[in-house]
Amino acid sequence: MKKIIISLSFSLLSLLIFTLLFSVIISSFQYYKQVKISPVLIEILSIVIFALAGFIFGLINKKQGLIGSSIFILVYIIFIIFYYFILKVKEINAINYLYALFKCLSYCIGSVIAVNLKKH
Repeated sequence: MKKIIISLSFSLLSLLIFTLLFSVIISSFQYYKQVKISPVLIEILSIVIFALAGFIFGLINKKQGLIGSSIFILVYIIFIIFYYFILKVKEINAINYLYALFKCLSYCIGSVIAVNLKKH
């Protein structure tokens, strides 16, 4: 259990660092170069970031990638529910549900791939 908590915290930390890095890069493109970046591209990048965080989780944990990623996914879904509850969003588009589902799946797939890598 201790290893799962440590790997989840490293995964969450890497998720925050990657998110901060990409948000600074994207905002600097939009501010300095006057380039408009599509929201779909931003969501695709966030899905890739979730896959990288899941991969880091799987590399650290080395087993039980699906169970550990499921714990993270449950925490993420609870966070999303509270976030929309705090904002009092009346209508949520179906595309937002799809993005959240793809982020959850990419995290899970990243962790399972990392756990199943063979060390030579």
